Amino acid sequence: MIEDIGEQRMTRTVDELRGFPFVVQMDDGWEQIVGDWVENEGFPSGLHAFARTIRGAGFTPGLWLAPLICLPGSTLVRDHPDWLVRGTGSSPLIAGYNWDSHYYVLDTTQHGVREHLRGVFTNVVSDGFRYLKLDFMYAGALPGMRSTATPRERVYREAIEFIREVIGPEVYLLGCGVPMVPSVGIFGVRVGPDTASILVRDGSIAYPSCAGAAKHPTNTDHLNNGHYQYQAPNPVEVAARAHVFERHGRELPPQPVGWVPAGATSKCATTVRRDCPPSS
Repeated sequence: MIEDIGEQRMTRTVDELRGFPFVVQMDDGWEQIVGDWVENEGFPSGLHAFARTIRGAGFTPGLWLAPLICLPGSTLVRDHPDWLVRGTGSSPLIAGYNWDSHYYVLDTTQHGVREHLRGVFTNVVSDGFRYLKLDFMYAGALPGMRSTATPRERVYREAIEFIREVIGPEVYLLGCGVPMVPSVGIFGVRVGPDTASILVRDGSIAYPSCAGAAKHPTNTDHLNNGHYQYQAPNPVEVAARAHVFERHGRELPPQPVGWVPAGATSKCATTVRRDCPPSS
């Protein structure tokens, strides 16, 4: 679905998944803009109502956030430009590029930023979400000018500890784009690149594809799995449409769907496909 989600579409998907032992985690697309963690007009009943729908269908409600970054067009940046980590020349540090824009990173050493994060996490937990995927977390450990001279690894670690303190011990935290060792205490980590409906994409293995999502997590950090955090490979989407495995199937071991989760304790599924023929 990527970011093309809304209350009606997600409710229909939840209903179609009844009977599976899933956490239903809603990803990017529910918020007004990255940095302003309030539901957009696609969820007129509010997040609490959608979390109740998920729970009523027998699932654990989950939600995606990128709490340490913010887009330039967000209300957060407009109202609190002083909350941003600074780069050279005292300009806001650019932490990366996505959503057709660059994005900034919050200075979590500041009291105001921490209180903002307290509000964000208190709200989503109060809405009923018990599984939180925290994305783009590496940004919290980037070098830059903050309000204190605390080493950046320690800054990141303290941010993780603060989030855990706010949400309590029972909420499942899945980290995405996290520094591994300072993230001990996050229950699981995303270790693979983005997936896509195409098996292999020309260019870098890091580009969205099934092959990239499958190969990476089973070949990295396998000794860590279950000791510090559980691995969560990005889901692999299987569809007969376009017959992607006929062309590229030999690049993966036999029975790739069984092979992919073998190195991971957290197993995922992705978008429900309605365009597969009956033989898929």
